[in-house]
Amino acid sequence: MWVDIPNIVDVDHALRVSIDSFLMSNADKDRDERFAAIKAKLSGDLKTCQAIENIAMRRWSDYLHIIEPYINESVEVYLYPNLHLDQSVVRTVQWIQIHVDDESVISTAQNQLAIWQTVHSQQNNDLISLIRKARATFGFDPWSQGCGRRVEKNATKIKNELLQKSAEIQEVNNSTIAAILKQLTPEQIQQLQSEQ
Repeated sequence: MWVDIPNIVDVDHALRVSIDSFLMSNADKDRDERFAAIKAKLSGDLKTCQAIENIAMRRWSDYLHIIEPYINESVEVYLYPNLHLDQSVVRTVQWIQIHVDDESVISTAQNQLAIWQTVHSQQNNDLISLIRKARATFGFDPWSQGCGRRVEKNATKIKNELLQKSAEIQEVNNSTIAAILKQLTPEQIQQLQSEQ
């Protein structure tokens, strides 16, 4: 998917020209190759499908290089739609800020949120690094079925790392929420859970 950067962030005229030029040079080829990859996959020609997938990933890397200076969290949501976007920690702290009168509980929850945001940001950066490595270096998207299951050593290693990172993210989310909930009364916890 070609992320439409100018609709997400302000960009200068030079970038708009670069994006337009890139898309005009590549859109038709990309579409034709993607259909060819589907055809190859359906006919069982995984070698051809994977070769086309490799070209698509190189093209994606070229586009990424053009838009790199404008990538921020808003853009990352579109570039990496499968990022772990669980906002349960944020929602829990927001609930506490609205429903709890004890300033020390609110302060503790906000501190936990700040720590979580720092860790979560680094975890997402680690995931993005793995995705970019898979796409740019090894020519496949580990979040896509693409041309079928990759059995190469590097592909398996990256997919296992992604699974591990995703599990770590879930563990940090769970432990942060548990630490925040320890500050609440049983009645508050029950009310929170009934409203979420």
